Amino acid sequence: MLKFLVAGGLILAPLAGAHAGVIDPVDPDAYAAISNGRYAAAETRLTARVEHGSNDPAVLINLAHLYARDGRGANAAAMYREVLAAPNERMELADGSPAWSHDLAQRGLRRLTSYAAR
Repeated sequence: MLKFLVAGGLILAPLAGAHAGVIDPVDPDAYAAISNGRYAAAETRLTARVEHGSNDPAVLINLAHLYARDGRGANAAAMYREVLAAPNERMELADGSPAWSHDLAQRGLRRLTSYAAR
């Protein structure tokens, strides 16, 4: 299964899955909302997924990104820590380059720390 993720404006997807090559966006409406600047709508959709038990790193990193951009660093940090507590998943950036879910979460936490230090 190929899942999409928006983090810092980049689309990410796990590289390997049960149905490699089949595009199954994490939430195409949330992705479209983020891409079009409708952040509140995206947050509503992603929050609902988390409330229904999703621990998908794509969902969590997207939600963390939205929290961080709105100045809710503690909420963003909690999402990034949840990603770090789960297995590390290999992701693919929109340009095709690989990234790991843990690296993305650590990068997000570092950004939060640098913003707090300013």
